[in-house]
Amino acid sequence: MSALYRNAIRFFRVIGTIFILQIMGGMLPAHAAEPGTTAPLLTVYKDANCGCCEKWLTHISERGFNVDAHNINNLYEFKQSKGIPASMQSCHTAVSSQGYVFEGHVPAKFISRFLATP
Repeated sequence: MSALYRNAIRFFRVIGTIFILQIMGGMLPAHAAEPGTTAPLLTVYKDANCGCCEKWLTHISERGFNVDAHNINNLYEFKQSKGIPASMQSCHTAVSSQGYVFEGHVPAKFISRFLATP
């Protein structure tokens, strides 16, 4: 299997995850952005001991997102209670102020494009 093909599969899995979770009815609570701010807000639910989550939070913050991060001890159970299938679970879950769910290390540019699409 070529690298291009594998990358395409990964990309469509991420996009599919976003749409599937949105179709599920926005089961995670949406948090509104602070008054007067224009930067999108992402509320992130993660494990306190995950180093890659911290790197992703830095990535997303450096690209213009406001981040409200919450460490959760029982992340797996949290995701299950919100209807995120085990096959789509990653180390963290981000929820936009519009209620869209982004699972895992979705690059900021894709989140920005998705949120900008009417």
